[in-house]
Amino acid sequence: MAPVHVPEVLSEILSATPRASDYILATPTGRPIDLHNLAARVIRPALKRDPSLPKWRGFYALRRGIGTALADVDNALAAKSHLRHANVATTTAHYIKSVDAAAVRAVDKISVLFDNANGSGRPN
Repeated sequence: MAPVHVPEVLSEILSATPRASDYILATPTGRPIDLHNLAARVIRPALKRDPSLPKWRGFYALRRGIGTALADVDNALAAKSHLRHANVATTTAHYIKSVDAAAVRAVDKISVLFDNANGSGRPN
């Protein structure tokens, strides 16, 4: 286990969220949540509410998207480090993908959900 750097908006959300354990994503009893249940009960329904948002493709696709975004914003070494790969070749071969303009627009729409206009720092 090691620290992971996250965007400030996510850091604020996590800091303001009460926790019953050391796990960031935990059940009310403090046990780690089942990620498949999280996707089925929270992520998919949230994305379905707005048809212009992308379809949920799973946590691997999310991880690959993060790697692609990090490489686009900085470089492949930054993505490698954040994803904790031992070799940058793994990152470039399996995690960094080309991104078309429609995908960039979809991510921008997701960013709007975190507009702090309501002061909560949480999605609207």
